[in-house]
Amino acid sequence: MTDERWHLEDRREFLLRSLDDADREHDAGDLGDDDYRVLCRRDQELLADVEARLAELAAPSSGDAERTDEPTATEGPEREHRPRSLLRRLLLRRRKWMLVAGVAALVAAMVLLLVDVTAPRLPGQSATGSITLRGKALITQQVAQAATLVSEGHVVTALELYEKVLSENPKQPEALAEGGWLEWQTGSQTHDAALESAGQAMVTRATVVDPGFYAGHLYLGTIELLGADDPSAAVHEYQALLSEHPPAASLASAAGDIRQAFTDAGLPVPAGVPEPKGGS
Repeated sequence: MTDERWHLEDRREFLLRSLDDADREHDAGDLGDDDYRVLCRRDQELLADVEARLAELAAPSSGDAERTDEPTATEGPEREHRPRSLLRRLLLRRRKWMLVAGVAALVAAMVLLLVDVTAPRLPGQSATGSITLRGKALITQQVAQAATLVSEGHVVTALELYEKVLSENPKQPEALAEGGWLEWQTGSQTHDAALESAGQAMVTRATVVDPGFYAGHLYLGTIELLGADDPSAAVHEYQALLSEHPPAASLASAAGDIRQAFTDAGLPVPAGVPEPKGGS
């Protein structure tokens, strides 16, 4: 009970900080109105869930023995309409994820290639990690572990780990970009517009907190092209991607989408973009 309360209070503090950060970024003009609203709604839903669970822990337990599995007249509606966090919705869809886990080959390749780029093993780090790591080293290991989980198909567990990273550092660009990309994919596959919006907002925030992180532009460009059907916006992100000189594997994996975006926008394809595999 004490450990759960400590975890929830720590989570509440993180969400309050995240909302404050979003306010500052929006006031500074770094975060657009739409992304700001989506991020705030997401964090507020998570915060409401945490507050409700804390209230349950603080409630008197003297009547516990008299309670049954049937909800009371007041308990039922409250639970029925309590805001459900996006991550909880993902967890509840674990089985559905198993059915739709066959992501398109391009999407799968883009996720897998990031394991090699964003998941470096720390010097002296064992395959199972080390519980003695702290601060940036611990976050680096957690991001690496999450990327490995993605490569092994454990998407929901990876999302939980990315959320843990963000609870330690709300502005960690890899967790924002990769966690947001996974949420967007989930929403796209399950036709959940809220998840799609939340995922896109997280990826957008990654490009704000670290404009030089190429994967954020890669993901956002693909979201704009495939999700929003906006090749001009996709071109803008892909241009930022190319300016960061991404790894050749990343560029090759996204080559088809990059070429499609420039072509659909009526622009010449940059010379550095390779031909997609199997295409001309």
